[in-house]
Amino acid sequence: MSKCCICNSRISSNTESSSLSESHSELKLCFTCNNMKLKLNSPDKAEQITSISYFRNKLKEGIHDAASVKALKNMLGKLESEKGKDSEKPKDGEKPKDSEEKNSTIQEYNERVQNFISVTTDRFEGYKITKYLGIVSGDIQFKTASSDTDSVDTDKDMGTYTGKLMSAREDALKRLKLKCVKRGANAVAGVHTETIMPCPDLTIVVASGTAVIIEQDT
Repeated sequence: MSKCCICNSRISSNTESSSLSESHSELKLCFTCNNMKLKLNSPDKAEQITSISYFRNKLKEGIHDAASVKALKNMLGKLESEKGKDSEKPKDGEKPKDSEEKNSTIQEYNERVQNFISVTTDRFEGYKITKYLGIVSGDIQFKTASSDTDSVDTDKDMGTYTGKLMSAREDALKRLKLKCVKRGANAVAGVHTETIMPCPDLTIVVASGTAVIIEQDT
């Protein structure tokens, strides 16, 4: 059983894994780290920032393998030099991009994902899978800055965080379903969510599954 070169988590032998880079095929990635790697080249700026933050924090935490550290630094350096350092701050009177993006996602979800079917297993009762469209994920991130909880009761802090976490999971699932619809799917199998905290003041919720096309089983 191999281990992820970034987070050192075990990679099951029956799980499809990918490499950190084409020139380092021996440096294997787990599902979570590979998902973050794919987001490095996402057209969505928020996903890029989330992914870069994730890997930067992994470097700070310490990666034992020197080859992995070098390959990851080269990958991040190349990406940042290509993308530049454009500021994402909203102008005066302009709504934050994350807020607009979230509202747009929810509106589109309500319009397009009404009869969509999702299951946590790989089977649909009364239906058969006719086509697999690949693994899809949707994620939501929210900040939990310590300045927001200074001089506040601990129970209240926990309640606030739990509420944000539940809301983030719902929105991550909505993004997952919407991305599946955009691929032409009418269902998603093997749905699961994962909570990641790349640093103390940031929480990322990722919902993943396999986009499929299903038909009623006759």
